[in-house]
Amino acid sequence: MAAKVKVAASAKGDVTRWRTITVKGLAGGETIKVSCRGKACPQGTRSQTSKAKKPGKLKVGKKLAGASLPRGTKITVTVTAPGLVGTVTTAKTRAGKKPKVTTSCLAPGARQPSAC
Repeated sequence: MAAKVKVAASAKGDVTRWRTITVKGLAGGETIKVSCRGKACPQGTRSQTSKAKKPGKLKVGKKLAGASLPRGTKITVTVTAPGLVGTVTTAKTRAGKKPKVTTSCLAPGARQPSAC
């Protein structure tokens, strides 16, 4: 799968302010799940699911836009399509730094991501 996740955020002190999460390189028909794990996740952001209706890019996690999250909060974006290897991107907030972003692959039918 060619989908790439771009995270736009800025850090100041112990807090990271989220701007946008964009998924690019969509073929159409993919399912995108955005989840937030941490004490300060905004209401309704524990898990959000979107469908890519057409090829191109899609802004996801709109409820996170403008949210200020403390260090240690994890945002996970999972992009899957039937029968294809999925992409799992995790962004973990850090004190005074931009989030650490890691990407791994999700084999068809698997529940846990692995190295690509």
